[in-house]
Amino acid sequence: MTGSAWLTGATFSSAVRAASLALVVVGAASCSRALTDRVASDSDVMDTDAGVDDTDPGLTPADPDVLFVIHNAAMVEARLKLIAAVPSLLAKLQDSGADWHVGVITADVDDSTQNGTLQGPSGHAFVDASASDPSAAFAEIADVGDAGSLTGAGLRAASRALLMPTPQLQQANAGFVRTGDRVVIVVLSDDDDASRGSPSGQDFARDIGALPGASSVTLTAIVGPDPDGCESAELRALAGTTYNRVAAAMGGRSYSICDDDYATLLDAIGRDAVQLP
Repeated sequence: MTGSAWLTGATFSSAVRAASLALVVVGAASCSRALTDRVASDSDVMDTDAGVDDTDPGLTPADPDVLFVIHNAAMVEARLKLIAAVPSLLAKLQDSGADWHVGVITADVDDSTQNGTLQGPSGHAFVDASASDPSAAFAEIADVGDAGSLTGAGLRAASRALLMPTPQLQQANAGFVRTGDRVVIVVLSDDDDASRGSPSGQDFARDIGALPGASSVTLTAIVGPDPDGCESAELRALAGTTYNRVAAAMGGRSYSICDDDYATLLDAIGRDAVQLP
C-alpha cells in the first residue's frame, strides 16, 4: 500500500518527488552527528511573537515537507509535550496558505517496521493541509511508543526516509517528498546520534543537503545543549553534539529538550518552514 495523506482522502503518485522536507527528529532515551560547535541559546532562537499573525498577504509561502524524527526510547514526557504543543506549528503552516506535509519517523533503525518508514495507521503515512483536524492526525502518527532502540540513529533513519533506498521505503513513503518543496528536519532526542557507518554528520549534511529536487533542506535539533546536556523534572538529556553540529551546518537551529513548553519553539520552526516573518 502506498503512503497517503491522513484524513484527507488525497492520493499521490507512486513516483516520489524530491522535496524540500521539514524533518523533525524527535529522539528520547531516559537512560541515557561535524561541523560547528554552536548551540543557540534560548534567547537566540525563541520567537517572542508567537500567536501574532503578522504574515504579509503579499508574500508567497514556501511549501514545506516537515519530517519529525523521534527517539522513541522511554522518553514519554518529551513526546507528549511535543504532541501538546504541535498546534502552534500546524497553525503557522495552515494560516500561511502553504501546501504542507508533516510526517513522523523514529530514530530506531533496528526495527524493520521503523528504520526510516513513516509512522501512522496503515495507508495514512502523513498529515497534509487538507486534514480536517491536523492536531489529532499528528497525535496519531506521533504515537510511536517508548520501546524503541536505546541507541537512536536519527540521522541514518532520516537519510533512509528521504532517499528511500529500498522498494519497501519507496512504497511506504510515497508522496511525502515533493519536487520544489522546502524540507525541514526536526530532531527531538535526549541523547546524541548513534548512527553506525554512513551517514556520519558530515555525510548527512552533504548528501541530504543536496537532496534532488528540494529547494532547500534544513535540520533543527531539539536535544541536550552542548557541552553538558540538561536536566528537568521529567528527564535528563545528554548533549546532542552531532545533531547540534548538523543543525548549524544545514542552516537550522538548536533548542533545549528540557524546555518546559515547546509551543514557542514550534511556532518558530513553523515560521522558518514557510519562510515568512
